[in-house]
Amino acid sequence: STNQFNTHKYKKYIPYVTNTPLWQIYAISLMPYYFSKIIHRLFSVQRKYDSRFSINQKSHYKIDFSKQTNCFELTKDIKSNLIYEEDNIPKKPFITVFIPTYKRTNLLKEALDSVVNQKDVDFDWEILIVDNEPYDGFPNKTEKLIKSYKINKIRYYRNNENLRVGDNFNRGIYLAKAPWVMMLHDDDMLFSKTLKNMKDDINFFSQKKGKPLGAIATSSQVFTYNSDYPKAHLDFIKEVNKFWSDAKSLKKFYKLTNNNILFTSHIGGSVPSCGATYNREAMLNVGGFN
Repeated sequence: STNQFNTHKYKKYIPYVTNTPLWQIYAISLMPYYFSKIIHRLFSVQRKYDSRFSINQKSHYKIDFSKQTNCFELTKDIKSNLIYEEDNIPKKPFITVFIPTYKRTNLLKEALDSVVNQKDVDFDWEILIVDNEPYDGFPNKTEKLIKSYKINKIRYYRNNENLRVGDNFNRGIYLAKAPWVMMLHDDDMLFSKTLKNMKDDINFFSQKKGKPLGAIATSSQVFTYNSDYPKAHLDFIKEVNKFWSDAKSLKKFYKLTNNNILFTSHIGGSVPSCGATYNREAMLNVGGFN
């Protein structure tokens, strides 16, 4: 419920005196230990279960992420038509905000507004929109919406054919001009300082010797959109944005493995969005999304 959200409870922790019996405090303190034991037991059972698979079954059960396929080649014959671009758009942006879209102008407008209204940005950037509604030579609702924005940062393409979701992701990465590509679905939004914070993180992580930076995942906040009440969520977003825009990055690396890839879905799972940012060269080298 949006009415239950309160940013103040996150800002500080107030110490207090309690009359809780010591045995209860001791029992609570042991909970993390026993919880970890349960988790370990579950994974041990899983490993034993895995060992019963035949070689052929294992090949279907486990994805081999080291096996590379150039997925960009799969759709190279399908053209993306450049429909709209301002003359003075940045030639060498640092970040491309890539928005794949398909017939959702009401949601796309909120996504675009969240990008256009970014704060404290001191570098060149661009917005790349790749529309999956097949091009028929006539303006659609998405084109009309985009042309209503008077900003010299938007490039808008329409595909000749409707691409699969992952293929459209790859098309955006291929068309991006910047070395860093930020993913944003048309039903998602950016916090007001996302671009500024992302640049700071890229600069910080790029200084790590021997650890080339391939991608950065971001925190996200889920909210409910009700088409019957299209503005009901705006107050909630305003409160969340106020808190998260000034939140500090954890500045931590997490190695992507077969086991944790589903828990880092903004990078390697099914929903790379909400500001997940990719090294474009690295994505081209590994073959993109499959």
